[in-house]
Amino acid sequence: MCAVRKMVHVCLSFMLVLIVFLAGCSSNETTSKKSSKDDEKKQTSNDGTVLRFATWDAGKNLKIQQQIAKKFEEPNLHFTTHDMRDPFGSNCFDYVFNFFTSFGYFKNNEDNHQVIRNICHSLKPGGVLVLDYLNVNYSEDNQVDNEEKEIDGIIYHITRWNDTTHFYKLIEIDNIQAEGKFEYMEKVEKLRLVDFDILFKRNGLKLKKVFGDYSLNEYDPEYSPRLIMVVEKD
Repeated sequence: MCAVRKMVHVCLSFMLVLIVFLAGCSSNETTSKKSSKDDEKKQTSNDGTVLRFATWDAGKNLKIQQQIAKKFEEPNLHFTTHDMRDPFGSNCFDYVFNFFTSFGYFKNNEDNHQVIRNICHSLKPGGVLVLDYLNVNYSEDNQVDNEEKEIDGIIYHITRWNDTTHFYKLIEIDNIQAEGKFEYMEKVEKLRLVDFDILFKRNGLKLKKVFGDYSLNEYDPEYSPRLIMVVEKD
């Protein structure tokens, strides 16, 4: 639980710092995109500004997340589901957010291009994408090969490795209520800044700023834990 609380604190702090950074950009409409499924929200602020959010979550418990989200629906707050490889709006969003390495899980590079192409298409001219990804060099140097975590009484055995193209993570769960172990493996592509810049340029986006952590410090390709890119639609 302490680890979860720490992650929540990191996320909230990052959001606040990012909002301050983006405050210089005038916006009447905000969008957030995260991973390969999306929830769209519309909310009216105290000054009457309409805020629109579209968030993707590729987690296995999507149906559970949808059920939880539905409990918070209001007349000006709604949730929908969408695959970000499919088109999603045209020139309708001021901001798109893709956080916490919610990219790079596709089986082919064309899907990467399709997602970035859809993001560009959904942004208004001058709209901004903020894409947060792992830093490949840092992740290689600081990889924890084996780890064991206990969350809510459940033991998680985590094994990590990497090759020239991907990072891999195998999660094994001891479930006393079922026979045997539950296993889940994920892999994420080793995409560096130059790879993203190619994706952006080919799809009508221009890299404006790069940060290296959730405090928005300068990016260092060797020592920064994150690769946070601020990109603008031409």
